[in-house]
Amino acid sequence: DPAQATGTVTIASGSGAITIVINGVTAASETWATSDTATATALTADINGSTDALVQHLVTATSAAGVVTITATQKSVWGNAVTLSATGTGATASGARLTDGLGGRVAVSTITL
Repeated sequence: DPAQATGTVTIASGSGAITIVINGVTAASETWATSDTATATALTADINGSTDALVQHLVTATSAAGVVTITATQKSVWGNAVTLSATGTGATASGARLTDGLGGRVAVSTITL
């Protein structure tokens, strides 16, 4: 069955500036707010409000309890190519790319001679 690729950025005892980079683009950057949860909420709003072509319409974000979950918009393996990183004290990305995207259409070319 097709599935969307996902990744997370966990904020634990955060402080200072926290930045999330998606597909090489700074998709979200916030100064640590009153809590890890509040900071994750602000970062999520930044990602969902991005107008950059490498972020907008390719991923969406949700947050809960200091964790930002980034999800590819399409159920397909292509989402596994979306890069992810996080910087800042207490911010940790789940990996260098989104993972677990499955399925999708594969283009097939036929040449008749």
